[in-house]
Amino acid sequence: KRCCLTYKRIVPQYFARDSEETVVKRYDTVNFWIHQKIDFMNDCMFIDEAGFNTNMHRSYDWCEVGIPCKIKVEARGPNVSILGAISKVGLITLSKKEIITTATAGTQQRTDDTPAAKRKGTTSNGFLEFIEQALTTTDAAGMNYKYLVLDNASIHKANLVRDWVEQ
Repeated sequence: KRCCLTYKRIVPQYFARDSEETVVKRYDTVNFWIHQKIDFMNDCMFIDEAGFNTNMHRSYDWCEVGIPCKIKVEARGPNVSILGAISKVGLITLSKKEIITTATAGTQQRTDDTPAAKRKGTTSNGFLEFIEQALTTTDAAGMNYKYLVLDNASIHKANLVRDWVEQ
């Protein structure tokens, strides 16, 4: 007999995402936003970060039956972090930062005994600089936004960012 199986990429489905508690929290949050009468189209600037490798390639492709599906790729390139701010008007500002991982930074020879500087993705300081740049751009263009809409990234919840928002 023939086995009717196929090899596919696994897509994880997290239990907590659709749990009753999570659904209720989402419902309550959306109701809170509705009652705040926030005009998302006119009063909000949306900010997010995306990180990726410059030599990314797709994981799946079509090929003839019986022939291995191969592509030529370069060695793994540098990681890049991009911060972007958009509104209804369009793109407000972008920031690109190349990330040097500790493995790459550690391979360079140092002449003294000081430890290698560890570079990482966007930090709360870098994020605050980006927000100030975005606000300067909007002020110069005469655009006034009442709300900054962010996701739940850890840099958005850092004490430095919270203190800045409360001022």
